[in-house]
Amino acid sequence: MRVALDKIKGSYALGILFEGDEGSLIAAKKESPLVVGIGEEEYFIASDVPAILPITRNFIFMEDGEVALLSSEGVKVFDAKGEEVSKNPNASTGIP
Repeated sequence: MRVALDKIKGSYALGILFEGDEGSLIAAKKESPLVVGIGEEEYFIASDVPAILPITRNFIFMEDGEVALLSSEGVKVFDAKGEEVSKNPNASTGIP
């Protein structure tokens, strides 16, 4: 995935599904907004908080170059080098 993202030019916010792995979703961003919503044993991606605010109030805000893996095991976020980073939901919002 990282090799493919390095070849993409311009801005993007992507949600990627893989055939044969329907239980996982990869989210990636560069210069476009992307937020991961954390629900009750479910996860969402959106371009902004209001899109999923009726569903959840727990969010992880993606930074440029980060990739998130959403699966039944939870959400893992990786930096541009492929190293896992710790992200705290709602770390930069006042959302209760």
